[in-house]
Amino acid sequence: MDDHEKFDMDEALADMQRAAAESDYRLALECVACGREGMYDVLSVSVNPEYVEAIIQAAPEDLERLPKLLESNVYFSGLFRCKSCGSPGPWRLTQQAFKTITLSLAMECAGGPAPIPILPEVYATPDGVRMQCAAQAEKHLKALIEEKPDYAVCWLKLGELYTNADKPGPAKEAYQRALELDPSDFLSHMHLGGIYEDDGELEKAAEHLHEVMRLVRNRKDVSIEERFHAVYASFVGMINITAESDGEISLLPPDLEEALEKQSKGRKRKEKGKKKKEPVARPKDLIGIMGHLMGEPRKKLKELEQIIDEQRLLRVAWDETAYGEAEDDEEPDEMMTRDPLMRMSHERGDEKGEPDNIIPIRGGRKIKPNDPCPCGSGKKYEKCCGLKDREPGT
Repeated sequence: MDDHEKFDMDEALADMQRAAAESDYRLALECVACGREGMYDVLSVSVNPEYVEAIIQAAPEDLERLPKLLESNVYFSGLFRCKSCGSPGPWRLTQQAFKTITLSLAMECAGGPAPIPILPEVYATPDGVRMQCAAQAEKHLKALIEEKPDYAVCWLKLGELYTNADKPGPAKEAYQRALELDPSDFLSHMHLGGIYEDDGELEKAAEHLHEVMRLVRNRKDVSIEERFHAVYASFVGMINITAESDGEISLLPPDLEEALEKQSKGRKRKEKGKKKKEPVARPKDLIGIMGHLMGEPRKKLKELEQIIDEQRLLRVAWDETAYGEAEDDEEPDEMMTRDPLMRMSHERGDEKGEPDNIIPIRGGRKIKPNDPCPCGSGKKYEKCCGLKDREPGT
């Protein structure tokens, strides 16, 4: 794609609308290996934030080089290969692909719906190699695994690749292998919990999400942000699972619940002006419980607490659990009437036996940037929990 015609906004919008009408998330790409062009389901597109910054700061004379630059700063999560030669990539962007991605990116930045989901991130394998598409990354990860079969991180990343490519079967196998190699891998437990929940296997889902809550305290080698979001996603899943099971599956693992109770009874405080020491009650707010499980003081979670503060629907659902702090003078029926998530957490399955409007956590199903955030905030995923993947300053 060396020669590019002058960019025409009206024409590009028309092309984008035609492409969106033809099929969801499909782009025309040219295989570098054989030079043949075809339409491929890309699922979602990730774009390097540095490229976005380059567009903003580019002078008019630099715009001609942007199409070629985009090719090396894009990642397609769809697991596709060339229809002609079977190559996993790389790919050249056709005019249609470049225009659709560029305009989708502009619409995403403006907060509007885009025909192709755009994520502001860079995809790289554990050894630091950047990839353009999932099939390339799959091939590279399998080569790393063949070289180092006990490299647990590669199995985790392979599972995440399959999850993002909407391939829950292979994803489950990869996560299970990662756990065989590293039983402390709470991220694989989190993803497996999501897959089993989507399959309706609630007890297995709870086993894995409970393991996240048990393991996260001892993994201080993982960033506090990543641990926070794993525990948070586990709580969202367990609130749904507990409601779907009519309370037969407990929200917290029984051993952790007992440990928290003992910890609360063992701590004392001295109130100002009094010598008598009184027990410190176990926290009833979600961020307090998460801090206990993570082994982190509340002040370290201060910036992350805003994520929970913005999720009004989830907070109400939490307060109605046995661990929350709903107002005594407010009847649950009144709260359910006011708040949709409360109704969700008390409704049973639909005619097909599937949960009715239960919000899934990140896991087996691919959450697209414009989808409603699974935490229940009512915002788009990219404007809510999806922000955790963004690099600072983007």
